[in-house]
Amino acid sequence: MIRTIDVAIAVVVRGEQVLVARRTADSHLAGLWEFPGGKVEGDETPPVAARREVREEVGLELEQIDEFLSYEYAYEDRRVRLTFFWCSDFGGVARGRQGQELRWVVLPELEALPTPPANEPVLVELRTRLGSQSKS
Repeated sequence: MIRTIDVAIAVVVRGEQVLVARRTADSHLAGLWEFPGGKVEGDETPPVAARREVREEVGLELEQIDEFLSYEYAYEDRRVRLTFFWCSDFGGVARGRQGQELRWVVLPELEALPTPPANEPVLVELRTRLGSQSKS
């Protein structure tokens, strides 16, 4: 039986740009671009896990985060429960602390990058959120 893995993900926003990281060659879905985040560990809540993962992966301290989307996705070999957090209030300078490539991208650039199939619902939400920001 395949168990469900809880994953907390931060959509870190700077103006009209979002932060993405490229998965390393030795990871599941290697080479794809994703938002920073990772597995919820032990007794952590998803917001705590999102803050920890972002600190460990890219060196940012998330201030205010707001959950905006949560859903499950089944890959062939695993099932994940994804919880996405919106964060436009953070401290520090983003850098790939685990050797991963990072980019700040605008929505058209993000849509052109190869991303995990599980990210499609969040990309739809970003079109709404970021699209409305650029018209303001």
